[in-house]
Amino acid sequence: MAMRHHGVTVTEKGMESHPLVTREFLQKHGFNPGRLGRIALSFGFRVTLIDADPEGIGSTFTKEGGRWLKRDPNHRDLHDALTSNIAPVACIPNKREAFAGSNSAGSHWVTLHSFENGDFVFHDPAPWRKATHCKPGYWKSWNCSAILVSPK
Repeated sequence: MAMRHHGVTVTEKGMESHPLVTREFLQKHGFNPGRLGRIALSFGFRVTLIDADPEGIGSTFTKEGGRWLKRDPNHRDLHDALTSNIAPVACIPNKREAFAGSNSAGSHWVTLHSFENGDFVFHDPAPWRKATHCKPGYWKSWNCSAILVSPK
């Protein structure tokens, strides 16, 4: 979704055949910010990760040209990215805390695309959900992981 924001469309088939996206890997680990960042880097984007946890970044991300800000991201980082025409990708660490009616406590990634009425609006490409907002006030205390994807 972040790449689409900048005019690059990658089909599901194209993403499924990407060397960093294997079904076996996803079933065991899911996506950490470093791997998502590396995927965007491989498509020629400039990528900045804001995350305090080095384990989620890995050493390969910075070796491949990514920029890492070693701290927790915040509401302001997301807002500033949007005002700079950067669609930030944010990790929601616990869906039950973020979404009304969610029965799952697992994490989830969303791409923010705008700010309205004091809240972020996002695209959620998950086929099982078509959410566009989190619970009111959620983003004010959020500080998980953020991936800023922008054209070079």
